Amino acid sequence: MFSRVKNLIIPSVIFKAIQILPRSDRPKIIAITCLQIGLGFIDLLGVAAMGVLGALAVTGVQSQQPGNRVSEVLKLLGISNLSFQSQVAFLGLLAASILVFRTIISVIVTKRILFFLSRRSALISSNLISRLLSQSIIKVQANTVQETAYALTAGVSSITLGVLGAAVTVVADISLLCIMLIGLFIVDQLIAFTTILFFGCLGVALYKIMNVR
Repeated sequence: MFSRVKNLIIPSVIFKAIQILPRSDRPKIIAITCLQIGLGFIDLLGVAAMGVLGALAVTGVQSQQPGNRVSEVLKLLGISNLSFQSQVAFLGLLAASILVFRTIISVIVTKRILFFLSRRSALISSNLISRLLSQSIIKVQANTVQETAYALTAGVSSITLGVLGAAVTVVADISLLCIMLIGLFIVDQLIAFTTILFFGCLGVALYKIMNVR
């Protein structure tokens, strides 16, 4: 029963790839994935700052007072008493700083993930070669030279970097999408539904054009 639940949550290929890693490294993969998910909230803050900036710019150009939500954000940031130009400049710098900071952190984290998986790939290959050389010549010759070479080198790299590295990235992207959608639903349900419909149709169209045809 437990194995069925795990297969529902984690695809069997990814679960088998995780099992190849030493037990001490598995919590690190989970922690890195959680960190990638946490970066999505920084993106949400940057997008929210840009949304407040856009709303403030529209009301300012029309010589109107900002809405209740925008006014609350301005009071929270302590810039409600500043001039319109100063508020726009502050929000613009804030949004740019948040998004640039998120990009820098994402680059650093991704680099460390790839380096970590590369080192583990080399370690696994070394252990497999040691086990192979300790076996009898009959077992060594059971597979072709090409199969053995691929299993010990490119195969291990495909599992660690190709499967686990891609899985961490996909989980981070999906979590970012969910965080953005939740934020949109909190702010405006109509915009959230419109966004889902638009990008859903775009995704289906791209799938049919690029994959089916």
